[in-house]
Amino acid sequence: MDQKITAYIEALVLEVLQAPWYSGLEENKKEEIADKLRDYFNTSILDVLIDNLDSKQLQEVKSMMGDMDALEQKLEEYASQIPMLITHIENGLNEAVNKVKTDPNLLQG
Repeated sequence: MDQKITAYIEALVLEVLQAPWYSGLEENKKEEIADKLRDYFNTSILDVLIDNLDSKQLQEVKSMMGDMDALEQKLEEYASQIPMLITHIENGLNEAVNKVKTDPNLLQG
């Protein structure tokens, strides 16, 4: 994941929107789905972080949730300290992408 997290998530959103379930949708519906995908992918990242960060680190992440630039910098810092963190995040996101490509019902609600 050489890209910043936001750019990486946007690339994944575009990838999913090209899947058969989504490719034929109208643009306004695609934007609605894109917002849901971003939320879904961010939740996937949070799940990985919960499994890999200690309580102090999680509190730091929580305090930065409104500032994506600061959060990206903090995650890069953690990635340099925690072996395999980026790999775990990538794996979690790849799993999330595969799920929503095959089951659009995951985004309902």
